Amino acid sequence: MSTNSTQVVKHTAKHPTVGTLPTYGYSPLQNPETNIRLLEIQPGEPDDDIHIRIIYSELRDADQRESTQLPLRATLQQVRATLPEGFDVGEALDGRYLFINEEADVDRPISWDHPDPTADRKLYELPVEEDPDPRYEALSYTWGQNVRGAWIFINESKSESDHSTAYKFSCQPNLMNALKCLRSPSQCRTVWIDAICINQNDDNEKGIQVRHMASIYKHAYRVVVWLGIGGLDHYKALNAMDYIGRQVAVTRNDSKYEAPNSAERDWHLSPTKVADDETMKVIKLLASMDWFKCLWIVQEACLANPVTSVIQCGSLAIPISIFWNSIYVIWENDSFGARDVNQASQVLSAIMDPSFGSQVKAASWRPCFDPRDKVYGLLGICGSRLQEAIRPNYHSTWSPADVYREAVLAHIEITQRFELMDCCSISSEKNISAPSWVPDWSMKSKESSWIVSTFASGYSRAVFEVQGQTVLEAWGIRCGTITRKSKIINTKVTGDAIAQIGAEVEEIFGCLGHKTTDATIVNNLVATLTMGATTDYYEDGIWGNSGDIDSWVKIGRDVGLLGPISGTEGPADLTNLSEQYMQDMDALVENCYLRKIVYTNSGHIGLCPKETVEGDIVAVLLGCPSPVVLRETEEGCIVVGLGYFHSIGFASELLGDLPSSWMPKYFRDEGWWRLGFYNSDTEELTREDPRLGPLEDGWEKYLDHEIDSDEPEIFDYFRRLKDGKEEIISYDPQIGLRAAKERDLIAYAILDSLVNAPTPITGCLFGIITNGAIATVLEKCCP
Repeated sequence: MSTNSTQVVKHTAKHPTVGTLPTYGYSPLQNPETNIRLLEIQPGEPDDDIHIRIIYSELRDADQRESTQLPLRATLQQVRATLPEGFDVGEALDGRYLFINEEADVDRPISWDHPDPTADRKLYELPVEEDPDPRYEALSYTWGQNVRGAWIFINESKSESDHSTAYKFSCQPNLMNALKCLRSPSQCRTVWIDAICINQNDDNEKGIQVRHMASIYKHAYRVVVWLGIGGLDHYKALNAMDYIGRQVAVTRNDSKYEAPNSAERDWHLSPTKVADDETMKVIKLLASMDWFKCLWIVQEACLANPVTSVIQCGSLAIPISIFWNSIYVIWENDSFGARDVNQASQVLSAIMDPSFGSQVKAASWRPCFDPRDKVYGLLGICGSRLQEAIRPNYHSTWSPADVYREAVLAHIEITQRFELMDCCSISSEKNISAPSWVPDWSMKSKESSWIVSTFASGYSRAVFEVQGQTVLEAWGIRCGTITRKSKIINTKVTGDAIAQIGAEVEEIFGCLGHKTTDATIVNNLVATLTMGATTDYYEDGIWGNSGDIDSWVKIGRDVGLLGPISGTEGPADLTNLSEQYMQDMDALVENCYLRKIVYTNSGHIGLCPKETVEGDIVAVLLGCPSPVVLRETEEGCIVVGLGYFHSIGFASELLGDLPSSWMPKYFRDEGWWRLGFYNSDTEELTREDPRLGPLEDGWEKYLDHEIDSDEPEIFDYFRRLKDGKEEIISYDPQIGLRAAKERDLIAYAILDSLVNAPTPITGCLFGIITNGAIATVLEKCCP
């Protein structure tokens, strides 16, 4: 054992001399890189004072243990290869493999058992872990307000020769409540708690320990999520969620099924009402508790052992995987939905998609005491390369702007994408002084929704250079200049917003001499306002199955979305809309809120940030999933933000338009949206882009590669054998400037006259280099 020997001392009375005890002072960790402190909560009765003992452990023991564990089970792809026809397999939220019989009229189509009874269970069952050393639990909780609470008593031997000495330690109220509920009446309980186990006043130790928090939570025998002391309504909610969650099985690829041996056979179906209104009221109360709003809990929830971890309110605890099953069911339920469990569902989204790019955007609204933790608080869910590149530094000279810039550059370098540009804004309300390509995550999340990717640069990689501290040079294609813009769509009230959009549409196209009866313009406009979420472009509409572009055009005309209806004033009349279309119209308004509708000199229609002005340019940067709006200055360009331009999507500026019989269509693949191409003549759906020829230089698509947590949000794997070594990349080696040059598209990329800015004047410049040798660009663009 790496921990000190256990001493069980039951304290059954109030400490009589608390005023005379010294305040606890931390002894330095012998090696902060490998040592951690653990707390041994001494047994006691409910009204007793809290007594704990500090013990020290080698964290590396847990890491070394991995090499001696039983062999890992097979991957999903390997298990799928063993299945009979008509079966599939998925991974449930608790880590178990779930077998799905896709044949019709099967009484129990879901099972935890392989359909082939002769299959070795070691192939698919979770391996039995050895008893951990050290064995400890980790507490996930909120610190609450920075107020002094009651005293707890810490016993520690400052050296091997010293006797244990008692100290006092001020404990905040929420943590005090947790300690009282965690304490056993008869046994010691070993727990890791950040507020006590890390010396919060030692910036050096804190930086090192924060870097290792992923290992601390990952290797904990169990994570206890502490919601708070709660009350009767909270207990009622947790009991209800325990029952709901046991009726369904949710997989990590975003699907749900009836659980094997479930009592409620249809609760996985969205139309089924799984709770009455009174129960849903208390569930909403529970799901809005402070824990779900905290920044640090995101990584703690993602790293918690799904088999053993629990979520606890007061004295009541249920398995955490059952809780997340319940949240998912409510999230997707027609009677309730994500709005009822919004904060909890965002934590679940992180568990199902823990990529740094998506989570750092979602985390901007989550409060934390130190703005640098907007990055550091998510390192635990990063892949190993990002964790190595971003080292927590809490010294006063290292500002939030330094942290954010370091994180952006590390993310670009590792992912070869500009995905974090969706967080950038030209807003004058920034709290930091940084280039415009560096987001200010210290601000509350922007009120407008995130831009849906248009796949504008395909699976291309970013081509860039960094000059000094402020200038990022990025290669891209100029797509046009904004010549017309609407006023800001400034209301979320659906009827009012539809009327405002219709008036702005008429103003823009009326001034241009266009009519909104032109099918090409109208279809492009509707696709842009819906951000492409129709059945034309998805296997299933992303909001449901309300219709294709033609259906949307008809509805749009009926409600005044495409221009005011003659003889009507005030809000749009939506009374005749179906419930599905009403929900989708709400989502359309969310897309437009605090944005402007724009038109470019090249005929593109877009939704752009509210700060957009006429004269701003629209560009597609290699490695950026959506078009970016830039403002030219004498020294370079400033990032205004990303925009949605449907007509600039699907790599059309890089590769040209698709052949007439082809159209883009997204499909689901292991929980990810993948871009496919549908041929209306042959009714073929393929992942191969008809604009690209066969792969060259030994490259091939690598469909079965395990997904790396460092990967960008939009990726595809390719591999080749070169000089006896396997190369694996997450971008298409054909796309980019080499592919553009071969198709005479290089003029789109670099011939427009944007100047380099070696010495920024405003401190927020974004340069797109347009001079230099083509060969140099091609060398950077291709592997």
